Amino acid sequence: MAAREQTQDMLTMPTGPWTVFLRWGFGFVLASFLIWPVSTMFLDSECENVWDPAVQEYVLRPDQRFCQRTEGWAVTQIGKHGILGTADIETIQDPIVAFWGDSYVEALHVPDEAKMAAQFTRACRARTRRPLVGVNIGYSGRNVADYYSLIPAYERVAPSIVCHVIVVGHFEDILPDRFDGRSNRFVSRPQPAFVHHGWKPRWQKIKGALDSLNLQFVWRLAVDLTELSVRLRPGPVPAPGNEDVRPDGDLGLQEAWSFLITAMRQRTDRPLLFVYLADVPKIENGRVRLDNPEQRRTELFGDLCRRHGVGFIDMTEDFVRLYKTKGKLARGFANGIPGRGHINADGHRLVAEAVLLHLANGSHGF
Repeated sequence: MAAREQTQDMLTMPTGPWTVFLRWGFGFVLASFLIWPVSTMFLDSECENVWDPAVQEYVLRPDQRFCQRTEGWAVTQIGKHGILGTADIETIQDPIVAFWGDSYVEALHVPDEAKMAAQFTRACRARTRRPLVGVNIGYSGRNVADYYSLIPAYERVAPSIVCHVIVVGHFEDILPDRFDGRSNRFVSRPQPAFVHHGWKPRWQKIKGALDSLNLQFVWRLAVDLTELSVRLRPGPVPAPGNEDVRPDGDLGLQEAWSFLITAMRQRTDRPLLFVYLADVPKIENGRVRLDNPEQRRTELFGDLCRRHGVGFIDMTEDFVRLYKTKGKLARGFANGIPGRGHINADGHRLVAEAVLLHLANGSHGF
């Protein structure tokens, strides 16, 4: 009996405060060491932003390497002025076609050689005699108001830019009053305008240091904790108030878009081309949907572009044809949902080919 009690006493863990703290602390440290190598393989990089005096904006720090793992599986090299897949835009002597956009042009989900600008460059060299070079000026979170602000700056650092291609991944990019871009916002009232609000990312040195140590999970945990919110009031959660102002019907939308196109056209003397990436084909309820749910808006925006002498490409037919002829989807990756999310390498190739065909036809002053 005494031996049994002695054995139980030996098995009973001490419950003092310091013992509990050490026990949980040891568990946390051990778990972190286990997460560290795993996160290196399966978490996205966390790149540092720096102020670029040449373009007067925060950009991804040059010479960083971004590894994308959560959607697609690719490595992207960041060059001067935050341009992806191009080491130094200032050294390019051939005419440049600048591709503008948010995460659809940033394209961290595909390798540098599969991005639309790189595919455009290869296709141009293979099919034409003009040595055009495509360059990606994309950054997640930017919108049309940001492009308007940055176009003159990038024309100064790269005077060889001969055309601007603005890729619209979804209509939220060009609708007024929807969301803030990185540093600018497109508003419709009291009258359509681009409003500068500035952007200054915090703790970037710490972010860069954690990424260099492959401690991305620590940064993500810190970001998630700072974004936590506690709601004590019962009832439904109100929707975010960023869509409180909207143009009234087609007339208001036409006025806002006419301002947008005119302002963008007056911002540069280079040809301007909008490319809309329709959300097709799309798998819904076990079926493949081939019609564009935004067809009315697509036609309205395209008509306004043509009326103002600006190029417009609707990728709907190209994406549908890819599915009908080859059974492939322009959106989605092997580690995601088919037909959802960003465009894949096939989608980038179709955009590059469509832009090249448009420019080869001599459209809109090119």
